[in-house]
Amino acid sequence: MALYRRGRYWWVDVYRGSGLPRIRKSTGETDRDRARAVEAVMMQAVRTDVPTRRLVEQIRAIRGEDGAGVPWDRVWGLYKVEQRRSIAERSEANRRQALEKLIQWVGKNTTCGTINDFTRTHAAMFFEWLLGSGRSNKTANNIKGDLSAVWSVVLVRAGLQENVWRVVRAAENNSRHGRAFADAEVSAIFRVADAEGDQWGEACRIALYTGLRQGDIYALRAEHVQDGIIVLPPGKTRRSSGMVVAVPVHREIARLVDDLLKQNEGWLLPTFRRSLEQDRKLFSKLLRRAKIKAAGAHLSFHCFRHTFRTRLTAAGVPEEVVRRLGGWTTDIAEVYNHDLESLRRAVDALT
Repeated sequence: MALYRRGRYWWVDVYRGSGLPRIRKSTGETDRDRARAVEAVMMQAVRTDVPTRRLVEQIRAIRGEDGAGVPWDRVWGLYKVEQRRSIAERSEANRRQALEKLIQWVGKNTTCGTINDFTRTHAAMFFEWLLGSGRSNKTANNIKGDLSAVWSVVLVRAGLQENVWRVVRAAENNSRHGRAFADAEVSAIFRVADAEGDQWGEACRIALYTGLRQGDIYALRAEHVQDGIIVLPPGKTRRSSGMVVAVPVHREIARLVDDLLKQNEGWLLPTFRRSLEQDRKLFSKLLRRAKIKAAGAHLSFHCFRHTFRTRLTAAGVPEEVVRRLGGWTTDIAEVYNHDLESLRRAVDALT
């Protein structure tokens, strides 16, 4: 067993013998002497059958903690202190919302005064409540994943015995898919989006004629528009595949895009960005104002992407070109080497 510094904390490296994987765990300590004491306790865990609760008690004693556990109102603060990795603002917001939702449920349905009192059974009960509260299985799974991420970060410092969310079985995805908007629905959405202001009308028009996701429009910068073509890596697939999308600017939004480029040197839609950051559900509210019926589908901003593809197909655009316009390509060079004129003709075929 070896003790070494990694970032803020001292870590333990345990060699368990030939052929067995090494164990590397954080002691959760910045002080070397206390880290050595925690290392000794970890050695007990590896070499003996000491009960987990006893090991946790020893570690809490080393830290001078009273063993009462971490109150729920301190969990997020502890997470913020212990979280050392850089994560997206949206991911962090989702984790906080998931924790707040859990805390509300705990207060109404359990006697758990601390996170340490929260067990596998409680986690399973909460997950069942999520599934029975009208949320899709995908949403419930996402909330469970966010809570698991919080537990993983605070696990050592809070003296938890395990990440209880890892043993809760995920539900099968039963999410409904979106659909394309009809022409009358598009007109109604544009009307309420223009009335809302904050560049929502502009964002909706760009989505309709480019097929870009809401997150990609949020991330649009002036430099992404090159010679009348929008070129950017889609946020959804950027990290995993390096995909890019190249969409010629349709004549219906050409003047709009030109005006935005004249007004902004950085973000193309800065007001839209601020509005979306303040209210992630605003587009759903716009749909209700426009009186758009779900018709058995899940309606969201992503439906503009369905509409874009549906219109291209209806205009007789070849599937290969549709796929390239949608961003399903693997190499930026492949995008530029493709016949851009065929992409322009495909986009111009939209009415």
